[in-house]
Amino acid sequence: MMLGMRVIIWTFQKVPYERIGHPNSSPLQTFYNCMDLTYNTRGVGWNWAARYTFPPETRPLEPSRRSTFLFQTLLSGVLHLYFGDFIQIIAASFDPSTIGSVEGGTIFDASLPLHLRLLRAWTITVPAGTMIYASMTAAYNIFAFFCILVLHQKPEQWPPMYDAPWFATSLSDMWGKRWHALFRQTFVEIGAKPFAYLTGSRLVGGCIGAFSVSALLHHFALWGMGRGFDFRMPLFYIMMGVGTMLEGLWRKAGGKAGGIFGWSWTMGWCVVWGAFMIDSWTTRGLVASSFLPDEVRIAERLVALLAIPKAFV
Repeated sequence: MMLGMRVIIWTFQKVPYERIGHPNSSPLQTFYNCMDLTYNTRGVGWNWAARYTFPPETRPLEPSRRSTFLFQTLLSGVLHLYFGDFIQIIAASFDPSTIGSVEGGTIFDASLPLHLRLLRAWTITVPAGTMIYASMTAAYNIFAFFCILVLHQKPEQWPPMYDAPWFATSLSDMWGKRWHALFRQTFVEIGAKPFAYLTGSRLVGGCIGAFSVSALLHHFALWGMGRGFDFRMPLFYIMMGVGTMLEGLWRKAGGKAGGIFGWSWTMGWCVVWGAFMIDSWTTRGLVASSFLPDEVRIAERLVALLAIPKAFV
């Protein structure tokens, strides 16, 4: 699906794509550039992503310190893998017979009063959502280690994936800068620009268009599990677009964003609507996924030592 949308983008591209520092000097190099264009979703090293910014690098990029970069990258990948496993067990432990099982179950416990039901659901949403960050960071860094060590790519081709999204002070800051940018070009070119043209508004059309394509992509991933349609998955991304649009209107009216108010707004909006997305996961057994083989899952012993309030379980 991603490759299909990227082909559409290439079809209407006005300026030829150029890979910076790697001219098509030979058939082999041209083939390598074609492969990089196809699978390099962030656009690192390409002129079409020259205006994009990436998270600041903290690892050494000097050629003489390549081994240090590799070690830190692999260490980060392994630590995030175990961290994701730890967080997954915490989320599943709220109800191992439903949320923590492959059959699945809802995070909204109907036997609880409304305020406790919502509090429980939002509490589960935080670790379940953190699983996304941890699993993608782990996969990205382990794959980066392989590509640099085996395929002899440069460390500069693998900038950090995230920029501390937990510090975001607005939704535009969260989704535009701090979250991973793997699908940024697709969402902008397929969604934001056409919708902005059709609506005549870059703010309204751009926000709704970009997040609508995101909703479609993520819904198909969930639908592929074979358990039917769930409107709550695309609803989360649509509401992220609505929230970002509201921020733009607020700024146009002279309002200021940022600080503790901006952070509270961002985290609150994501968690409140995120609960519905997470529930669509848990009812399909997705939170029962295992990051690691049982033989090396040390997180289970750590979770057993935690005291979870009885009101939540």
